[in-house]
Amino acid sequence: MKYFVSFFLISTATFASVQSPNEEIKLCESTKEYITVYRYLDAQKAFALKKEDIMKLADNASKGCSGAARRFIEVNDLLVKASVETSDALKLAMKFTNKDDLVTNAFTTIFKETFLKEYLDLDLKDSIDFALKLSVESSGDPKRIKNDFQKIVKFCLEQSGLDLSGPKCSELAGKVATSGVKFQTEMSSSFLDHFNYLTDKAEADLPTYKALDLSLKLINAGPLSVNNFKDAYKFATSKTGLDLGKVEAINYAELMAQRSMSETKIETKK
Repeated sequence: MKYFVSFFLISTATFASVQSPNEEIKLCESTKEYITVYRYLDAQKAFALKKEDIMKLADNASKGCSGAARRFIEVNDLLVKASVETSDALKLAMKFTNKDDLVTNAFTTIFKETFLKEYLDLDLKDSIDFALKLSVESSGDPKRIKNDFQKIVKFCLEQSGLDLSGPKCSELAGKVATSGVKFQTEMSSSFLDHFNYLTDKAEADLPTYKALDLSLKLINAGPLSVNNFKDAYKFATSKTGLDLGKVEAINYAELMAQRSMSETKIETKK
């Protein structure tokens, strides 16, 4: 009987330790991460940290697995350089110890392009909040979000006659970047295709502000909205098609473009 009970307990413990299909095992150089963060903070005399505080921060960072120290240092250095208070910078940087490199890269890139004067020149708090929203707090692919954001910022800065302020451009870039989350694809190219077509004098020829608003609206129907809108507008304005005026043709094309996706609710069996 004792043998049976012992065997049962051993067997149960063995099977309990088997990896779940939904779990991913990562191998971590925890000591290396601890030592790297400890030495980094110990060398920063301007931070005026006590030894116990350094040890606590190093301990927390070491839980973030391999690369945690590098991510922590990269974000902290960036924030300190931007004149963030030491305690706030350390707290924010710690958020990235258990994130992957793509999330960290999205944050640092978006922060730079919102905060720096040569880009959008937002204030410090808004830049941090915005970068966090599009990286740590987003459920989307960080690389796609970062790429979309950068393309729209470039569009804001280089497009002739656009004249968007930093806050307006960041709002636009944020909306475009997050619109692709549900489609699992980048949407900046679709947005720019819509805008260029809508402002083309040989096509829809809309004023800039109307083209921006409609382009944002259309990309929420997905990447196929571009071709659907163009095909519908051409058919609507053609003498061999619907032969409509410009306003009616745009309304028709918008209607067709909005049907570029179909959301089906999946019912689960009870």
